Amino acid sequence: MLFFLYGQDNFRSLERLNRLKVDFIKTYDLKGQNIFILEPEDFNAVQLKTQLASTGLFSQNKMIIVKNLLSQVLKEGQTKPESILKILDNRLDDNITLIFCESTAPDKRNKLFK
Repeated sequence: MLFFLYGQDNFRSLERLNRLKVDFIKTYDLKGQNIFILEPEDFNAVQLKTQLASTGLFSQNKMIIVKNLLSQVLKEGQTKPESILKILDNRLDDNITLIFCESTAPDKRNKLFK
């Protein structure tokens, strides 16, 4: 499952993100051990690929939250959008909840947004 949370209203985006996390914990992972957050400071495409390919220890389901990928990581040139798209095309499994959380509205011309 893929979610894309973005917009000027950070409060509602974070509120929705927290609701998704709570629902995931209640449904799949009571201890919250299979929730992974990738911050923009240390993000790279290999790390995302590794998280998508690995399985959880006690649960088949996992949640991966990628924060500010479009607004910070891609603009700084650390990662190319094509590499992210290639990873998503090959690795998105039904047991994975992937959430992209942006603090600003993204450029709608970007390949990842489309």
